[in-house]
Amino acid sequence: MAIVGQERPDFRTISDFRKQHLEACKEVLVQVVRVAGAAGLMQLGNVSTDGPKMPGNASRHKAMSYGYRKKEVERWREDSAALVTQAYQQDEAEEAPLGSRRGEALPAELARREDRLATLEAAMQR
Repeated sequence: MAIVGQERPDFRTISDFRKQHLEACKEVLVQVVRVAGAAGLMQLGNVSTDGPKMPGNASRHKAMSYGYRKKEVERWREDSAALVTQAYQQDEAEEAPLGSRRGEALPAELARREDRLATLEAAMQR
């Protein structure tokens, strides 16, 4: 949309473009991330995804009884409630320094277009 405006390209057009220019897109993405990081527009960190690997064969030695399964479900509920509480506390701690300003808002030094352009140019020079 940033390139073509309101003319929405077909999904195949986007897919073909990505396939034809994959190496160039990778390099541009790296440059954009570096400049944005140097300009203070973003922070780099870890991203975690959940991808459990579970065997497909059932074992009668590892099967749970109904009573044990109920206990496990309760334990999982308590663990998940504790994790959610911990996540909320961590979010509040991270957002406390921002005050009323939202996390995606630009910092004060980048709020004006001229200042932002100068900061980005300095980051690109570095």
